[in-house]
Amino acid sequence: MIRSCKLTASGKYIPKKKVTAEDVDVLMGNDPGTALASSHIKTRYYADNKSETCISMGAFALHEALEKANLELNDLDAVICASGTGYQEVPFNGSLILNFYESHYSYSCKNITSFDVNSTCLSFVTGLDVVSSMMNSGRFKKVAIISTEVASIGINYSQIQSAPLFGDGAVAFIVEPTTENSGVLHCEFQTYPEGAEYCELEGGGSKIPAADIHDVDVNRLLFNMDGRKVFKLAYREIGDFLKSFFIKAKLRLEDIDFFVPHQASYKSMTIIFEKLKIPSSKYISLIEDYGNMIAVSIPLGLHMAIENKQIKAGDKVMLLGTSAGFCIGSLVIQI
Repeated sequence: MIRSCKLTASGKYIPKKKVTAEDVDVLMGNDPGTALASSHIKTRYYADNKSETCISMGAFALHEALEKANLELNDLDAVICASGTGYQEVPFNGSLILNFYESHYSYSCKNITSFDVNSTCLSFVTGLDVVSSMMNSGRFKKVAIISTEVASIGINYSQIQSAPLFGDGAVAFIVEPTTENSGVLHCEFQTYPEGAEYCELEGGGSKIPAADIHDVDVNRLLFNMDGRKVFKLAYREIGDFLKSFFIKAKLRLEDIDFFVPHQASYKSMTIIFEKLKIPSSKYISLIEDYGNMIAVSIPLGLHMAIENKQIKAGDKVMLLGTSAGFCIGSLVIQI
């Protein structure tokens, strides 16, 4: 049964600083061409983390989406931040985005619920699953889902397999009820705990308290990944995951008009779509120009595919990805 909802508008914020593969080589102290050869990523964007924080970028993306939808912030019932990283431990991103919005746009927020959803790279998919369920229960009407990430602050430049991958940015989507035949057809997530330590950033929580920060290896405060193990696990499990997904959704792979994948890495995305026999004309690839933007990758791909008219009204679109944890997740929405 379709969970009726419609994506009525979206906005994005891309940081001003463009970082080339050559720039990454300098940061890593490697020979020119090393970063591009290992990642196939030509450019990505880094926030300055002062005027461009995950909070300000999220607010800017939200403002653009509201303008496109011809709405005011107080027309919304909820603002949900669906991101893999936080600005600070307490309070949560959603409240900080509203605080920044009030201050920057001289606006008074009233009667708005906010909370965060974090399933790392799959956070937007999780957020859309939650919103569509709550909307169909009557809890919410108009909702904004914001994914915003400053991945660059945690890059480990001693690690060739992960350092060239990441970029920053933000995307916001406005979700509203509809009487049209639009909405979420099916959503499913599967966690594979054996991969829980394949992607880690140990600092920032209670595992390494602030008081102990100077007594630990700095690499534990940066992102670390065993890319080979992540890919092998994803490649091994994604076939069975999708087989189960389509049975439960009562759909076939060929029923999907367009795919919006998480931009984990150029190589893994290409190999997995070749395994699934999905032609490049049926999915969007942004990774060469934007890198892996954690939770922003999927909504940015969706935003751009809609704007570029690769996706049209009535299309069945699959959001598909993996996340640290290790998880595979997918959601099919009829636009």
